Amino acid sequence: MTSRINEPEFADLDQEGQYTAKQNSFQKRLLRAITTTTGQCKMVVIPRLVLEFCQNDMCRATMLSHLIFLCDKGRRRDNFIYKSFREWTKETGLSQYEVTQASQWLRKSGLIQTEKIRVYGHPTIHYKLNQEQLIKNLAAILSNNLEDISPPLVNKVQLKFSQCMLKN
Repeated sequence: MTSRINEPEFADLDQEGQYTAKQNSFQKRLLRAITTTTGQCKMVVIPRLVLEFCQNDMCRATMLSHLIFLCDKGRRRDNFIYKSFREWTKETGLSQYEVTQASQWLRKSGLIQTEKIRVYGHPTIHYKLNQEQLIKNLAAILSNNLEDISPPLVNKVQLKFSQCMLKN
């Protein structure tokens, strides 16, 4: 019986001999089952850096991540998007209270602006993500994390992160 050294148990080899995730992993089977049963498999994805910025508060991080996702999808020329509390709950699982608390914190942090405007006759909160402030805040967190590891890399990483974000 032969075995490969350093072969991860959860990986298969692709055509080039590189390790890849198993095609029939539990995660893929579960997501396929959810999609087959419900017709959709929507996810809420939160980058670890966003969660850290939100002080590990899942509600804030969920709202911020969803605003990042939505910020380029609005129809308004001024980059505001609107969501009713019902839509927030349907799309993220956040309650009205959680959305209100998270948006207050994000507003105080300078990351969003809000306006209440009627949509189809109902007062609805409109949100605008301050993208420049978000980039500055995330770059600062990256810098703080790197100072412990390698102080000389801090400026390089900050510059590279900012350059990547400013590319169109």
